[in-house]
Amino acid sequence: MKLRFEYQITLGYLIISGLWIFFSDFLFEIFAVDKESLSELQTLKGWFFVFITGMMLLFFLRKYLQRQRQIENQLKNKNSQLQSYQVALKEKVEDYFSLMEEYKTQNEDLINSKNESEKEREQFSFLLDYAPDPVFVYSDNQFVYLNQKSIKLFGFPDSNEAIGKPVFSVFHGENKEEIIKDFEFVKTEYSKRPQREFTVVDSSGTKTDVEASAVPIVFRKEPLRSFFYGILLIQKGI
Repeated sequence: MKLRFEYQITLGYLIISGLWIFFSDFLFEIFAVDKESLSELQTLKGWFFVFITGMMLLFFLRKYLQRQRQIENQLKNKNSQLQSYQVALKEKVEDYFSLMEEYKTQNEDLINSKNESEKEREQFSFLLDYAPDPVFVYSDNQFVYLNQKSIKLFGFPDSNEAIGKPVFSVFHGENKEEIIKDFEFVKTEYSKRPQREFTVVDSSGTKTDVEASAVPIVFRKEPLRSFFYGILLIQKGI
């Protein structure tokens, strides 16, 4: 078992002191001529022992105190670093909570905006469904939406029967070339096409003259690269 520092110093001091006293007395008795010279040698020995032990005590105390001061300085530096870390951590935490509050506010604004947009979309869809004029939307030359008036005009029993069917199937043959030109213009120019007169044919073969205007739109949150085109039909004579 390793002795602690203070025990090592004490044990070493006792051993050295004992050896010094024993051997110095033995040697002085051999070389001393008389009792008077022996007494003088004993006095010098005592002062020498005091001087040496004092120097040893100074050496060990100085070394010990230097080590203690070094440890204290290290602790002060560590404490200073720790305080700096605490300040930095506090700032980071404050920034984090600030960002969280900002994110929360933005998220709430986004949710409110989304709800308002959904509400407006539902209102628009409702108005579109029950608009007084026929309106339909197509993509890739197929129906993707028809309002109630369009379903009635084309003679479909419901929207499910119409979705996916070719748009050109409801237009009279002599109008198809003009319709294709209008569709291509809207698709390439992404611009509204002026109204044009067409003839549509319902499922029973009944013909109806209409005026149609084609416009490009984004339908049901599809990405902008997926273009949809809405057609507003106005029945002549209505």
